[in-house]
Amino acid sequence: MSKEITLPMVDGVLVVVPDSLELITSYMLQEQLDWFEPEIKFLRHALQLGQKVIDIGANYGVFALSMARTVGSAGKVWAFEPANPTTNLLEKSIAANGFQHFDLQRCALANEIGFAQFIVGEHAELNSLARNKPQSAHNLETVQVRTLDERMGALGWTKIDFIKIDAEGEEANIFRGGKLFFLHNSPLVQFEVKITGDADLSLIPMFVDMGYEPYELVPGLDLLVPFIAGKKLDTFLLNMFACKPDRAQLLSQQGKLVTRSALEQIENQEAAILQIARANSAYGWRNSLATLPYAASLASQ
Repeated sequence: MSKEITLPMVDGVLVVVPDSLELITSYMLQEQLDWFEPEIKFLRHALQLGQKVIDIGANYGVFALSMARTVGSAGKVWAFEPANPTTNLLEKSIAANGFQHFDLQRCALANEIGFAQFIVGEHAELNSLARNKPQSAHNLETVQVRTLDERMGALGWTKIDFIKIDAEGEEANIFRGGKLFFLHNSPLVQFEVKITGDADLSLIPMFVDMGYEPYELVPGLDLLVPFIAGKKLDTFLLNMFACKPDRAQLLSQQGKLVTRSALEQIENQEAAILQIARANSAYGWRNSLATLPYAASLASQ
């Protein structure tokens, strides 16, 4: 049996992981005391006490455990992770943090109900359903497979606030198995778009057809902005977000999201200012731009 180590994250959450610097999560938590994806920092501020969240592909639980702390005991977290070695450690993490509002579901999600072969690799972050990929028998587990719609009925989900989908290429099938879920709920959705190579944006049209608009995170600002089709993507982009207009409005009021209409307003203002600057002489800015609220405070300098 491999050794285990309990590591703290910056928000005080404890995570039980294998004691090896050769493994991704163990290394990251010991080097940075946190997970490397900027979305985790955003969610600590965007989620609220008492909210209900779902984590599909929870792995060792860095997101799910952190979200459980953020939403508090009045909230609820459901985490899905099928691999036995990983879920055994996640159970220990739940106990170490004393979370009573954390429901660990030992199954995979897809677009069918039954059983499937699951690849359990050296790095748990890369575990995935086999899906006819050639694998040796020693790294396969037989796992339960459920759908979002089936789980919604079984677990009585209503008014889910956030759902994270990180399933190593299974995202589209999870969506297909959750059409009723996405129709009857209005969560903010975080979904993986890159495993290796170029970003896979094929999920965006599926969300759009269900009334969701895509957004991307601006790291550092911790702000969601509308995704512009055709725009060159950040090479480090791993995840994107989507939500319906009502959720977007709520997040906008909290200062966590810029709506498309607000973005267009900003762009129009920038275009107008540029037009004024070009229309005036070399020093015309003193009579035009300097009268605007932002520039007025700087004009004397």
